[in-house]
Amino acid sequence: MRADDTARLLRAVICPTLKGQTREELAVGAKPEQVVTLLRTLPSDAVVVCVRREPQLGKVVSLLLCGKALPNFPLKKAGSARLVSEGLIGLGQGRLCWWLQPMQLRTLGKRAHAKKREDS
Repeated sequence: MRADDTARLLRAVICPTLKGQTREELAVGAKPEQVVTLLRTLPSDAVVVCVRREPQLGKVVSLLLCGKALPNFPLKKAGSARLVSEGLIGLGQGRLCWWLQPMQLRTLGKRAHAKKREDS
């Protein structure tokens, strides 16, 4: 359930029009390389938000940034990172834009909620 909550929060703050999907590539027990394979099937301009448990998600990030599944990129519960690439993403082809801890995401969520109230 926490992964679903995190995905909803990210959608609300980053891009409310994103559609959510549950994918086997992100399920417990799936290998980080499966996520990279999935990402390579998407259009090069696709926007993807992956929510997954640790240490798998950190290993996906390390694959995309460094080309290897390393334990050096731990994401805390409800933490997130934004990576981009030119064209289709592959091993070692990602560029890190930001890395947010849970408290930072909560602050962004509160600001978005307050702004929504003001606009209403």
